[in-house]
Amino acid sequence: EYSHAMGNSNGNIFKYWDAIYSYPRLQGAFIWDWVDQGLLRANDKGSYYVYGGDFGEKIHDGNFCINGVVTPDRKPKPGLYEIKHLSQNVKTTRTNNINRYKVLNRNFFQSLDYLTGKCVVLENGLNVAEFDLDLKNIKPGLEKQISVPITNSIDLDDKKEYFANFVFSLKKDLPWAKK
Repeated sequence: EYSHAMGNSNGNIFKYWDAIYSYPRLQGAFIWDWVDQGLLRANDKGSYYVYGGDFGEKIHDGNFCINGVVTPDRKPKPGLYEIKHLSQNVKTTRTNNINRYKVLNRNFFQSLDYLTGKCVVLENGLNVAEFDLDLKNIKPGLEKQISVPITNSIDLDDKKEYFANFVFSLKKDLPWAKK
C-alpha cells in the first residue's frame, strides 16, 4: 500500500510517481482502497449506496468504507483520472523550441511501434491543427526528440491561448484493449 484513497488523500500521489520514475529500484504498489465498499439501497428516496452507520448500528467505521477510486458500481471517481495520467507509458515534454518535443517510452519491454501519435493544437480551445508523430524506434526506457511543425502551419497570436495536446492510440486491437 502506497496510497490510501480516503477523502482527498490521493491528492499528492504525483510525488510518489516522481520518486518511482526517478529511482530505478522503487516501484508502485497497491492503492487502498481501490473500490468503495458500499451496499445499494433502494427506497422512496431513490437508489444510493450505504455504509457504516446507515443501518442503525452505534459502533461503525463511518465513511471508512467509501474510500476508493471507483464507486461500488465501478464508476470512476476524480482520483482515478490522476492515477491514469501518472501511470501512462508515454510522456511528452516540450523543449525550448516550440516545434520540438521529447517523447519518453516508459514501457519496460516494448517500443512505441504499437501506437500512433498525433499532436492537436488548440487556439482558445478550438482545434486549429493536427500533426502525426513519428514514434518509430523509440525503444523501452528511451526518449526521442520529435519535430512538430507548429509555427510552420499556424501564425501564433500573442493575444490568444495555445495548447499542444498529445494523443496516443493503439494501431490495432490488443487482448487488453480495443483500437
